[in-house]
Amino acid sequence: MSLICTSPIFVGGYFKSGTSLLRALLGQHPDVASGLETHWFAIDPKRQLGRHGEALHDSVSRLAAFFGLDEADIRAVTAEAETGEAFLDRLMQLHLTTQKKSRWAEKTPDNILHVDRIFDHWPSARFVHILRDPLDVYVSLLNCGKGDAPEVFARSWSDWMSGGEAVGREIGPEKFRTVLYADLVNRPELVMRPLSEFLDLTWSSALATFEGQQDEFDLVLRTTGKRSTTLESLSRPLFNDRVGVWQRDLDPVVAQNLQCELEKAGGWSTYRRLCDAWGLGEIQEAV
Repeated sequence: MSLICTSPIFVGGYFKSGTSLLRALLGQHPDVASGLETHWFAIDPKRQLGRHGEALHDSVSRLAAFFGLDEADIRAVTAEAETGEAFLDRLMQLHLTTQKKSRWAEKTPDNILHVDRIFDHWPSARFVHILRDPLDVYVSLLNCGKGDAPEVFARSWSDWMSGGEAVGREIGPEKFRTVLYADLVNRPELVMRPLSEFLDLTWSSALATFEGQQDEFDLVLRTTGKRSTTLESLSRPLFNDRVGVWQRDLDPVVAQNLQCELEKAGGWSTYRRLCDAWGLGEIQEAV
């Protein structure tokens, strides 16, 4: 096996924030191999456990299907892995070999909760945090039956976003970058060109165009029996009709209450600051 990639790309952010779209765009680059979520941080090879305490055997079987790899090959190269990081190294190296590419990108939303762990193991990695209007995130969660009360969501979203950004500031802008979902779908090339420089990738127009991918939705449905609303969206060409959706789909009183809860939780001020720092557009206020 060739040398393990020491400068991987990680994508993270709150659920329904556009992490899958960004990962899909990166995977279209001729040098980058990316795939479905691995939840590497939840894997414990020593105890032979995977996500949510499932048997590691089951995790490996699912990942083999997701990445189109031979299950025996994954077991062979991960037999000596003692950590989730080592497991991911070996899994993604197999992926690189089959894809004939030189860099890999891993997208699991929870990566934003493990930024410090990522850079402890991969000091030359690059992390991209994708940030979406939390009111739109809330609507998307409601639409797929995963919505919480406004105050619960506000605390959770604020903790995820602010905590990850705090660690990102410690890591520094050379290794940690925030991308706004609204800008990505409205002005993909204006976002992806500087991002490609940040990631040390030569520019490719494939980074800014997306015609849709049906195969991943079909793969997950076939493997798990679950219909992923996220991957169903990825079957469409790049679209921006989910920007500002809260103004159409969220009751104004609920929207105002949610923004107030976000302000109390501390997330709204950080969101505004990041939009000022990274954004190309304007924030739509609910109050």
